[in-house]
Amino acid sequence: MGLTDPQQSELRVLDRAKYGGHFVPLYEIEFNFYGNLIMLNKNLKFFDELIVIDTSKSLSHDILIHIRNSQVLFFNPLEKLPFWFTRFLPNLVGIIDRHIKDCK
Repeated sequence: MGLTDPQQSELRVLDRAKYGGHFVPLYEIEFNFYGNLIMLNKNLKFFDELIVIDTSKSLSHDILIHIRNSQVLFFNPLEKLPFWFTRFLPNLVGIIDRHIKDCK
């Protein structure tokens, strides 16, 4: 699941903390935000199934890509992918690119 940026993640943490959730400092939020994307991009080969969901909108969530056993089951067009996806998940962007070329 992905959010627009670490600041959006921080707002969600603060909102959860108001209702009894634990507080997470901003430096940890930023480290986790970027670190998780980098590690996902680096370790794609270890996943049998992967669904990346944009959760930045509060009322709806968008599936950005769904892969199972190296088969692309669903993807959003590249021009509709959020910045954080295209910037930090270039290996997934490459998978989408290859899938589009293979389908032509």
